[in-house]
Amino acid sequence: MSQTLSQLKQDLLHPITDLQEVVLVFYTTPNQLLWRTLANETCTNIYFIKRTKEINELFDNLFVWNINDYFISSITMRITLPADGNDFNYQFIAPMYLTPNYPCGNTVKDFVELFIDKLGNGIIHL
Repeated sequence: MSQTLSQLKQDLLHPITDLQEVVLVFYTTPNQLLWRTLANETCTNIYFIKRTKEINELFDNLFVWNINDYFISSITMRITLPADGNDFNYQFIAPMYLTPNYPCGNTVKDFVELFIDKLGNGIIHL
């Protein structure tokens, strides 16, 4: 497991403050939209994840999305964590849409096991 993936898991499982935010930016290529996302982001806990076929399949399976390789803009997943680590909220943000701020309904540990552990080593932490 990479050091960056370990840090992401640490940030999710053990938030330092209540309602701490972690932002995951899924991108296909470093383009102007990706840099605009970074410039407008207020959270300091940002992870960039290169989208692959496997990650697109994870989205399809967990979030019932049909993300294909032609979706070139980045997708931002904003995660808000209470200090107790039980439930958490997440929201997807992309240039064309914004989802509601959903409570997950599972523990952070379950989310790490179902999604984060499967992201692989292509993660960059800013």
